[in-house]
Amino acid sequence: MAVAFLSVYPAIRLSAQTIDTIIVVNRNVFNLADDAPGFLAHAANALHVTTRAGVIRRALLVNPGDRYDSARVAESERALRSLYVFSRVRMDTTRLDGRLALRVATTDGWSTKPQLGYSAAGGDVTWLAGLVEDNLLGTATSLIAVYNHTPDRNIFTLGYVSPHFFSRRVRLQALYSAKTDGKRGDWLVGVPFYETAARHALSIDGQAASERVLASGARCGSASPPASRPTRRAGTTCDSG
Repeated sequence: MAVAFLSVYPAIRLSAQTIDTIIVVNRNVFNLADDAPGFLAHAANALHVTTRAGVIRRALLVNPGDRYDSARVAESERALRSLYVFSRVRMDTTRLDGRLALRVATTDGWSTKPQLGYSAAGGDVTWLAGLVEDNLLGTATSLIAVYNHTPDRNIFTLGYVSPHFFSRRVRLQALYSAKTDGKRGDWLVGVPFYETAARHALSIDGQAASERVLASGARCGSASPPASRPTRRAGTTCDSG
């Protein structure tokens, strides 16, 4: 492996150097060379999709051709941790053919989380079943699918969160709920404060719903059925640091 032949570059000279290349070492959940249970480790690694190198590169705040900046390297490491898909992140410098290289090493955390619940009280049964995947196909995007049954209603919830929707820094959050008494959708898209030096953040959010509500003027016990009332809302938020 080429990385094994790299040597650590003297830190005192880094600020005068230009980053020639970025090496990404993305590891699966378990290191099979360790003493972890063999069958479980192999099964977990087979089921899990390792975070893609391109996803890791997009989260960085440094690029090949940039002057080495220790502050931005530290910010890049924090940005990777804020994706919440890694159990370990480490960045260091090396030399490759006499040129400065930045090495990014990550180890994935387990990202697939089944959602199960059941309770019964006074003859009423409540249960839920679903799945939360925080690193869908190694893209650091989250997908939520949960079905919830209660004595009053049934709710199917579908959610999606992408930290790099159609752009390197644009974040998208979407949540849709289909209920027995209506539907509702919420969304947010924008650019957050992705580093401490960022001066501005911009987000646009909205909501659309069609839910059954008690009609105006209806009295408790009257024969008037609940009305289905559509609602919509949108807003823009701009923050300055």
